[in-house]
Amino acid sequence: MSPSIKGILGYETNKLLKDGWWENENLSASWIEKEYILNYPGVIRPEIKTKEILTRSSEGNPVWLSWTNSILPDGNYLGVAFDITKYKQGLRVN
Repeated sequence: MSPSIKGILGYETNKLLKDGWWENENLSASWIEKEYILNYPGVIRPEIKTKEILTRSSEGNPVWLSWTNSILPDGNYLGVAFDITKYKQGLRVN
């Protein structure tokens, strides 16, 4: 997990590794259930290949993330997210 998560969501990376993401109500409520990944090992289903989600920061503020998900050669999942909150809220980005 990238250290940039601290600036985007306000969480330390070590708090979100392993089951940390799914144990956090702010994050897990808007994301894929852990069982989904366990039930489809090695498969990126079309509905999660790219996904936009509304989640909450550690302070409870809304954060929109645009995800691109893929599978690495070793079978692990890789998700890359971009903070698109300003775009979703219609704010001008410089």
